[in-house]
Amino acid sequence: GACFELVRRPETILAGRILYARDFGSFEAFDEAIGGVMEVDRERVLSRLAGMTRPDFDVRLSVNFWRPVEERAYGFVREVATAQQPEGVQVCRMPGSLYLRARNDAAAAQLLAKERCEMWELFAYMREFVMPAHGLFMANNGAQELEICDAPESGLGWSYIPVQVNK
Repeated sequence: GACFELVRRPETILAGRILYARDFGSFEAFDEAIGGVMEVDRERVLSRLAGMTRPDFDVRLSVNFWRPVEERAYGFVREVATAQQPEGVQVCRMPGSLYLRARNDAAAAQLLAKERCEMWELFAYMREFVMPAHGLFMANNGAQELEICDAPESGLGWSYIPVQVNK
């Protein structure tokens, strides 16, 4: 019953806080920082954003998580209408792209032999099983993996992987 679908997302401007793995001594330190920043800075940073277009949708940005650790970044961001943001807020222009997406519902969790799953847990399954089965490849246009949480209190949302049909 899990549903995977191809959707096109337009270019968007994302703003919030982005951490770069290269700024930490190890993947463990980077991972620990992600958890710490999410708890400490999330609301403070997101409440300062100018021109939020979808203030009710939390977006977690996973940059290059399919590549070596030093190329990775992670952010908690929201879609905004302008790149002009207060000091201390980072901006990322996400190119328009074709995406493979899946909802992290009970049917998707069953694919991972779980009752519930986090949105990020679907990325590996999508890359390793769904994409090859349908002739899809990671997009090379700069678009990145997104977790878009449309019901923050329930943890439900969508996992998006930028794809292209041929290499």
